[in-house]
Amino acid sequence: MKVYIPYLKECLYFSAILVVMLFVFQKILIKGATYSDNNRTDKVNRIFDHEIRNDIVVFGTSVAEVGMNANVLSKKLNRSVYNAAIDGTSFPQYKCLIEELSVYSTETKYVLLAITYFDFMNMGQLYAPDRFYAHLDNKYVFDDFKSIDRDKIIKMRYVPFYSITQFSNLFYKFSAIGWKNYFTKSKKVDMLNGFVPHYEKYVSTITDSSKDVIKLDSAQKYSFLKLKEKLEKNNKEILVVFMPMYRAGKDHFTNLNEVVSSIKEWVGSDRFIDYTNSVYCNDKNNFYNNNHLNLVGATLVTEDLANQLLSRGIVKKKD
Repeated sequence: MKVYIPYLKECLYFSAILVVMLFVFQKILIKGATYSDNNRTDKVNRIFDHEIRNDIVVFGTSVAEVGMNANVLSKKLNRSVYNAAIDGTSFPQYKCLIEELSVYSTETKYVLLAITYFDFMNMGQLYAPDRFYAHLDNKYVFDDFKSIDRDKIIKMRYVPFYSITQFSNLFYKFSAIGWKNYFTKSKKVDMLNGFVPHYEKYVSTITDSSKDVIKLDSAQKYSFLKLKEKLEKNNKEILVVFMPMYRAGKDHFTNLNEVVSSIKEWVGSDRFIDYTNSVYCNDKNNFYNNNHLNLVGATLVTEDLANQLLSRGIVKKKD
């Protein structure tokens, strides 16, 4: 037995070194990603760094990201506006951003959800989670992501070095870009305040004549109502705008009107604006596909939204 003791000590010594190296590597990797401004990580990081403190903050999927012109809304309302919407992330995934904002930003008075048909559906999986992984130690990120992919997220949080095996190449890219930003003191200047305009002309994305049924997730109704209550306690109002869809896209669903009515009931008619039956849905020049506005449509809809918010007394113009 004594013969093996020196070898055992060496094994323990090298194992300890390996553990320390992995620990440091993981910390460096995660920290670097918090400085990234690539592929929407700037929006995520700015919220968790408590930088976003605008009067109005917009959330949603790509439909909101390309459809809500922050600068137009800001000019019409004379209020600071930031579009924090992120493509592909439905309500169960972007809710953590709103929860974080609700706690730290006393300046924010309105949270505006610019939604589409799938925001409150059960997507069944996380979309581009690498954008958020640097903040997995945040309570809201952990809880919300765990509700979508429980086994994976618990392991990433509590099993040593498991997260390294789950990071995609994208996360390593975020970390590298982040450290480059840190050492070069580079900071992205976003003159459009989160709005991502598209200039393309309309192209249909419907490939067949079949009809689909939109299935709202009842769990998301509960989550939304809890969030609404939390925001109100923190002196913030939640506004919901159901964004327009081109008529060909609308006709693809058999129950769109029922879904709109259900969500309107959750929100309350005084804080809900529906564009699914608006004139904008009839003109393909407003869209670049069936569900996404181009710059022309985004500007028109945002201007109309601002006018409605003012005329209905939902938002007062700042002096």
